[in-house]
Amino acid sequence: MASLESLPARRWLTERLAAELDRDPAGLRPDVLLAEYGMDSIQAATLIADIEDAWGLALDPAVVWEHPTIAELAEVIVREHGHGHGGTGGHA
Repeated sequence: MASLESLPARRWLTERLAAELDRDPAGLRPDVLLAEYGMDSIQAATLIADIEDAWGLALDPAVVWEHPTIAELAEVIVREHGHGHGGTGGHA
C-alpha cells in the first residue's frame, strides 16, 4: 500500500511515463512492471534524468530496474527527496 507521502510522486511519475511511453495515464497501474509497458533502457535512463531534474535528486540508473513499478519508484523519490511534493510544475 502506498504511503500518503508518495501520492504526488506517483501522479508525477504516471504523467511522465504516459508521455514517454505514449500511453493514456489512466491506463498505467502503479503495481505493473514498467517493462510490461514496453519501457526500454533508453527510456529508463531518460526517466531517471527527468526524476533527477524535477526532484533535485542524484539516483543510480539501476533504480528503475531495482524498483520497477510506479509505486516503488514513487517510494524511492519520497525516501530520497525527504517528502512527497515537488517536481510538479512545468516538468514534462
